[in-house]
Amino acid sequence: MKKLAKEGAPVRSCVVVGRKATVAFSVRPEENSPDRYNLEGIVFDFSSCSEAQVVELAADAYRIRYQQAWRKAPAAERFLAKKWERTVDVKAEYFDAPRTRGEVDPATAAVRALVRGGMSQADAEQAVGKLLAPKKS
Repeated sequence: MKKLAKEGAPVRSCVVVGRKATVAFSVRPEENSPDRYNLEGIVFDFSSCSEAQVVELAADAYRIRYQQAWRKAPAAERFLAKKWERTVDVKAEYFDAPRTRGEVDPATAAVRALVRGGMSQADAEQAVGKLLAPKKS
């Protein structure tokens, strides 16, 4: 386990060999903590699991992603049954899809960082707003 520097990029990886996956990812001690640690060399051994158990585990993880996507969707799209109640091609939608995080504008990132550091949401928004306000001549 390594504590990441404030500017350090977390390492996220998953290497599968046979029925074992060696993973690395970052964690925070608490949700709003500015500290971040990298956990590396964790091996998930699926060799004693049946194929059905592995699929069940994968479906449970993908269900969580699907719920997050539903919550983030515009309200008008959430209740379109054809969009959500369908067969999901996991390979196409997960493995073949580009893996990029959505871009966050710098002001939003600054507010989040200040809140993680202990500032209230309102104070953080006000401070960032002052920094971004046009300078008076």
